Amino acid sequence: MGKKLQDLTGKKINMLTIKDAKRENNRTYYFCECECGNSKWIRADQVKNGRIKSCGCNHYSDLLNEKFGRLTVIEKTDKRTKRGVVIWKCICDCGNLVEKSTVSLRRDKSCGCLHREQGKEKVIKMRKVHLEKNIIDNVNVPSIKRDTLYRHNTSGVTGVFYDTHNKKWGAQIYFKKKCYRLGQYDDKQDAIKARKDAEEKMHKEFLRNLEKENRNGN
Repeated sequence: MGKKLQDLTGKKINMLTIKDAKRENNRTYYFCECECGNSKWIRADQVKNGRIKSCGCNHYSDLLNEKFGRLTVIEKTDKRTKRGVVIWKCICDCGNLVEKSTVSLRRDKSCGCLHREQGKEKVIKMRKVHLEKNIIDNVNVPSIKRDTLYRHNTSGVTGVFYDTHNKKWGAQIYFKKKCYRLGQYDDKQDAIKARKDAEEKMHKEFLRNLEKENRNGN
């Protein structure tokens, strides 16, 4: 004679409300409705002993005051993800309030401030590596190798600009953290020549010496 089913219909255990019961393969199963709205058959012993507390949407029935990285859980909301996972209201160490699911709590660790900080640290590190690699004797070597125009440049030539106040063409050049004024000219071509002459004397001479040192070093 089979084991008699224990009628626990309507009883709620943790997040599960028992709706029905059955015997199958000499085991008792409860048809349970979870707080998230999902329903499924679960072994009776696992429901009664609390081993299974939900349909699987939330392995932790109570995360209040739990801390995940920088996030502290302060409230359980009525919201659920598409898969039925509980969404919690959390406060971050930085002071921001955010809502996170159980899954994202274990993944994100913050409201987003940690990711931003790590991003800034990465940028700073990359800049430091760039400086150590490319700044030689206070000269940004890649910068003087390429002829890059700034967006506001209207002359078409780096270091050449039109002075609207004096109505003249001006020329200048930056080298080793100093700005050298190369004069103002009525003719744009004269300003361009002054700039090119300065590039030859400062930038290109520096690059030639640097290349020579590298050859000798090898």
